[in-house]
Amino acid sequence: MKVATAALYLQGDAKFWWRVKYEAIKAGEYALETWAELKAALRLQFFPKNVEYNARRKLRELRQTKSVRDYVWEFSALILNIRDMGDKDKLFTFLEGLKPYARIELQRQRVDTLPKAIQAVECLGDYHVEAQKDRPQPPARMGFKGGQPSNGGPSRSGGD
Repeated sequence: MKVATAALYLQGDAKFWWRVKYEAIKAGEYALETWAELKAALRLQFFPKNVEYNARRKLRELRQTKSVRDYVWEFSALILNIRDMGDKDKLFTFLEGLKPYARIELQRQRVDTLPKAIQAVECLGDYHVEAQKDRPQPPARMGFKGGQPSNGGPSRSGGD
């Protein structure tokens, strides 16, 4: 039942692949009866062999350079491609990729699971952005070089 239901959600190349497989199943040339068999067949057909290796490499190099939300999204997408990473390694890798202010705060809070870390850092990220908005901004330094007005020519002192 799961196989038939899952097949309804396939799109694009996967849908075409399923039609070919379904014809082979009806002809008795192929058997695909369980959810596990369907997942294995889909992985074999569409999951590149080196995707897990590439995901591990990208995860190792991943650093928060944009918003917290962007970092969480990138991290989560990579983790989906790594099937055998332990929970403690996921948490450690997540924390190590964060900006220092966020990593230190999560360590201070003693988060001990990845879901808790994600929840805490998303709150912290929103707070950090709002706190920066509330800070007074220094005045803009337009048209000045070395404390003198910059108008393209030598400055004049005194009048005519």
